[in-house]
Amino acid sequence: MREHTPLKKDLIVLVADKSQEMAIDTLLEHRRPSLDINKITWDIYRHPEHDPGIYRKGSCFLSAFAKQYRRALVVLDAQWEGTPGTKDIQKKLIQELAEMGWKGRSKVIVIHP
Repeated sequence: MREHTPLKKDLIVLVADKSQEMAIDTLLEHRRPSLDINKITWDIYRHPEHDPGIYRKGSCFLSAFAKQYRRALVVLDAQWEGTPGTKDIQKKLIQELAEMGWKGRSKVIVIHP
């Protein structure tokens, strides 16, 4: 007997604030044709603890969705109190995402505001 595999959405995006959410949504919804991006399905979530929350808990949050989405994108700023810096932020999150089921299926963008 064949096991039913639920349909996956294409992309889950975790952002730190509303402006990041709006920018990503605008790119995917309205700028997609001019950027030559195929039509995709996506969901965007804002972390309630903003940039530090994504750094500390973002990969854990996304682990719950690893079987529901094909790819994950994490977007956060490099400047916040206690920041370890861009390279350390990326390294930590990429490693944790891989360990949480996103290996080869996730990207981390660290913005310099």
